[in-house]
Amino acid sequence: MKSDWMRDAAGTIFRLYSLSMDGLLDINDNEKQILTSSYETIIYIARKGNADSGHYYGALYSQAMAPYICALQSGQSTRQLEVIIREVGNMIVHLYKRERNTNYALKREIPERIIAEYMPYVTENVWGGKSSDPVWNEFFT
Repeated sequence: MKSDWMRDAAGTIFRLYSLSMDGLLDINDNEKQILTSSYETIIYIARKGNADSGHYYGALYSQAMAPYICALQSGQSTRQLEVIIREVGNMIVHLYKRERNTNYALKREIPERIIAEYMPYVTENVWGGKSSDPVWNEFFT
């Protein structure tokens, strides 16, 4: 798929975008707009859906979690990264529910690409626990 590289670069783009939104990246308005446009493109591509493979959705969620874990462990701001995780997580659950009746493999494929070791940190710190985490409740219970 032509847009796979956007998903695969999403972690880096999410991190730079979050630093920009938190005011922690020394860039000009043009550069900030490029990051915003890149972020919006990734979300737009994902929202269109990719019913061919749940791996796309799971990998995108992992790309959202990875910079969050790095920032959390280094004591940096995670505020905007938490917003991104919630947006991506809610989006993949919504897409799953929309497409699950036509692609039965999604239930298996999505969690196959979600980095399970990151889930406890994200579930607790971003969602406030398992009962509030839609990704956990949809794919890991």
